Amino acid sequence: MSKRFIFVILILNILYALDINHHEIILKLDPKTNHLNVTDTMTYKNTGDRHIEFSLHGNLPIQVKSSDWKLEFIGKVSWDASGINAYYKKLDKLFPIHNYRLTPTKQLDSNKVTVVYGGKITLPPTTSREEYVRSFSETPGIVCKEGVYLTSTSLWYPQQQGKMVSFSLKAHLPKNWQLISQGKEKFADKDCVVWDCTSPMEEIYVVGGPLTKFERVYGKTKAMVYTHSYDEGLADKYLTATGQYLKMYNDLLGKYPYSKFALVENFWETGYGMPSFTLLGPRIIRFPFILRSSYPHEILHNWWGNGVFVDYKTGNWCEGLTAYLADHLLKEQEGKGVESRRSTLQRYRNFVRQDRDFPLAQFRSRHSPETEAVGYGKCLMLFHELRQKLGDKVFTLCLREFYKKFLFKKASFDDIEKTFSQVTKQDLKSFFVQRVQEKGAPDIGIKNVYVEQNKVHFSLEQLQKGIVYNLQIPIAVTYKDGSAELKKVQLNKQLQAFVFDLPKAATRIDIDPQFDLFRKVHRSEIPTSFGQLFGSTRTVLVSQSPSDYQAVLDKWGRGRLMYMVSDDDLSAIPKNSSVWFLGQNHKYAEKFRKIFTKTHGVTFGKDYIQVGNNKPVSLKDHMIVLCTQHPQNEELAIGWILGDKMEAIAAVARKLPHYGKYSYLAFSGAAANNVLKGQWSVLQSQMTYHLTTTNSAMGKLPPRQALCKLPVMLNDKGLRKHVSFLTSPQMKGRGLGTPELDKVGEYIANSMKSFGLRPGNGNSYYQSFTTQVKNPQRQVKIHNVMGMIPGTDPQLKNEPVILCAHYDHLGLGWPDVKKGNEGKIHFGADDNASGVAVMLEMAKLFVRKPGLRPLIFIAFSGEEAGRLGSKYYVSQLKSKPFTVINIDSVGRLDGRALLALGTGCTREWPFICFGCGAVTNVKITSVPESEDSSDHSSFVAKGIPAIQLFSGPHAEYHSPKDTMDRLDFPGMVNVMLVVQEMLNYVVNRKKPFTIFIKNAQNKTTKTNKNNKERRASLGSIPDFTYRGPGVRISGVVPGSAAAGAGMKKGDIVTKLGRIDINNLRGLSNALKEYKPGDKIQVVFQRDKKTFTETVTLKER
Repeated sequence: MSKRFIFVILILNILYALDINHHEIILKLDPKTNHLNVTDTMTYKNTGDRHIEFSLHGNLPIQVKSSDWKLEFIGKVSWDASGINAYYKKLDKLFPIHNYRLTPTKQLDSNKVTVVYGGKITLPPTTSREEYVRSFSETPGIVCKEGVYLTSTSLWYPQQQGKMVSFSLKAHLPKNWQLISQGKEKFADKDCVVWDCTSPMEEIYVVGGPLTKFERVYGKTKAMVYTHSYDEGLADKYLTATGQYLKMYNDLLGKYPYSKFALVENFWETGYGMPSFTLLGPRIIRFPFILRSSYPHEILHNWWGNGVFVDYKTGNWCEGLTAYLADHLLKEQEGKGVESRRSTLQRYRNFVRQDRDFPLAQFRSRHSPETEAVGYGKCLMLFHELRQKLGDKVFTLCLREFYKKFLFKKASFDDIEKTFSQVTKQDLKSFFVQRVQEKGAPDIGIKNVYVEQNKVHFSLEQLQKGIVYNLQIPIAVTYKDGSAELKKVQLNKQLQAFVFDLPKAATRIDIDPQFDLFRKVHRSEIPTSFGQLFGSTRTVLVSQSPSDYQAVLDKWGRGRLMYMVSDDDLSAIPKNSSVWFLGQNHKYAEKFRKIFTKTHGVTFGKDYIQVGNNKPVSLKDHMIVLCTQHPQNEELAIGWILGDKMEAIAAVARKLPHYGKYSYLAFSGAAANNVLKGQWSVLQSQMTYHLTTTNSAMGKLPPRQALCKLPVMLNDKGLRKHVSFLTSPQMKGRGLGTPELDKVGEYIANSMKSFGLRPGNGNSYYQSFTTQVKNPQRQVKIHNVMGMIPGTDPQLKNEPVILCAHYDHLGLGWPDVKKGNEGKIHFGADDNASGVAVMLEMAKLFVRKPGLRPLIFIAFSGEEAGRLGSKYYVSQLKSKPFTVINIDSVGRLDGRALLALGTGCTREWPFICFGCGAVTNVKITSVPESEDSSDHSSFVAKGIPAIQLFSGPHAEYHSPKDTMDRLDFPGMVNVMLVVQEMLNYVVNRKKPFTIFIKNAQNKTTKTNKNNKERRASLGSIPDFTYRGPGVRISGVVPGSAAAGAGMKKGDIVTKLGRIDINNLRGLSNALKEYKPGDKIQVVFQRDKKTFTETVTLKER
């Protein structure tokens, strides 16, 4: 959150005093005694006036050092603080504030005066009652052994009402401390730091404490990270992200206005954005999603709010604009812009009642859900509507001009309007007046719809009272062939008729289907959510045993009309209140089980609950939370908390307000870790009108481009080079035992050597051995290629992290050739030139930044012949590696989630995958189980935790069509981002993993139990994310047995011939029992219906 304050002096008038416009401050801190001492040489603007008046903290006795000046105490003053997160409305109630007058005793040539002062500033942070959702604390100022926090609310330097100042700050540092302020770091050593800020500022900040500093330079801007403990991995994430966001916003808006941007770890939980740095709490900065949410928001505040300042008296525009160009933009880049805008409108509908609404012109700061819904949400939508009206190019030009024109000046909504009007040569005044000066929102309805002679007639109505808005309404028309187009109409009357020509038969029209307008959304457009419950003005908690749920009332009841009753005391469900049912056996339980089952597809088992097709959730180990519409009032909602994990109820109560947009949740364990979340589907919307008797789905509209793209700090140049070599015709498919495969091994070894890796096997990059292979029987020599980067912690030298990928393939069709492909080059671009390329690029990257643990890179051979290389490697191990990441077939991501297979080997790997996905913005699906499909299985068999990264199956697998031109190189760059993040974590983790591998030594025997060669093929492409029972398919191979049976994506195979199918291994083993040409029955499920088809199996 940005941390900007304006002050109003209520008693004194200083209109005729001199303006201080620069401070030269020398600061000394004594954290043990909470004291500070300051020498401040103030430069003032010489306007002919005869005195300077200013205010200062009353606990800081002051003297004038300049002999030609007289200092007078002229009284105490009352101060109101307002602005972003200014919880303390009356600062003088917390500490005395003194007003002083400085008067020269003679005519002066200089325009400088020096004062000295010092004293104690220590007000411990306290939590605002209104910030119960975020649980942030606030203090006007504090000096203590944990750190320092000084702002204008501290009145720690001489201040004048509403004046902008520049400054220089020389701070003498306590031992092992770092101090941060605005501007440029001119000098720094262990005893002193000098900050110089030549640009005008609204206030002067000093923050810091016992911190470690990390730095990186991007062009002319220094990225800095300050952490309480030495945490290079965390710093690296933020330094990299800083470079990405600075480039993105430089390109979009104009040059970053400061010489640095710093992330500073605070000593209590905060989320502040100051000019050129942000102050985030110790838990906040370690949440992986912060890098893709709050962090870019705070960086962007250096353009809006801390670059162009806010004229607060006319309304705060910067929070909405920052939310639009940070929070919304990142969602838009993920393809979730529609979902983001729907959530924004949903919050407004949930929290802003008519008596709580207010115009944007009155928004100063967020201090409640309704002020956030208006000040952030409504303003965000204002800028989105402007963008839709003007187009991306013109909208961006307007933003750049506004930034250029008002940098380091205060600006208002009027200034924005005038700038946009001038650039576009349009009169946008009425557009802004309606959205800034008026409270409320348009409420749109559709009526009088009919089709006549290839035309659709309809009327749009503005249902709100009072003002009639001038609106550009987007309307989607869906045609019978499934296509759709977006049209726009101008609605400027209360009721207005429209006619569309239809080039072909249409099935439905949808009004504002992508939520492009700020408007009052109908309840039928949005799923019932927990935000609707928290937005209720009156709420009743109902339980069989109220005392068990007192923690819920204690957490949620602050400042809200909420009370708890026993279900025995309730004769009927309250009609005028939202209701929370607490516990699973209240007297209305059966009624709501039926409602949730019928309306939302929830299954209530004896000891579990299953939401739709999600995995069943045990009531014993979880707390499950559901909500639905109140049966008697659509504006209200019903919530239900179920589960036996009662020790988690306080944690659930604390966390639930953060999940306001969701309809169902599940939390695991006493810490209430979220394991399931989602929203109900919207089935019928008042903004949809069906033109036929059949309710068809809306056609797919053309995808929209994000306003700009987030730069990726890695590129695909090296990937393309490696893949091109490995898949060249000269390598003849990299067959086992061929001279071409040996050449590839040499290429990998030479690459490792050129990158600076040490040999991975003593003094050699090779681990070689000879073995027998069949079909035909022969002896082959196999070479694993290995390089290593030593770790920095000697205690971890025998517990390395391994990154591996196999480099062999099928050559001309051995050992796994499909019929008709004999003798053809199998290029193996995805399998596994893609994995080798990613591994080599990671080696090149990590050799420059070693971690605590050694990092070994291994290119295995013989994988296609039964993991020969990796099995030999693990047989020679003298100590167990810490963990293994195997990269196999990662070249065909194509917009799908990256699969992490086998994450159930430890407790930690699923959480690592979640964190890496949040940090990199790459979707990762964690799959606990793994077939013996690749080299990671060799490690798991020995009890070593190992996972495989996999982009998913495709029809070209093990065929000559697996070529370089089919690879998704942008997707491979995303894989690199994920691997980079995973390695950054595991190589710097000291704590051992909690390993869940059972009977490890027997695994190899078990996996080889059925060692028949499989020649028959069903032609189904498995969905690796499905956990059974059965095998869900993600597609079928054209011309296959599955295709002939009419099977399609989403079908679940449960039986093949006489054999029941429980999982993918079961399907593979079942196919080994048949031969090509066999006619058998396949049983599969589709939409909970069972189908049986006879298929003729084909040869692989």
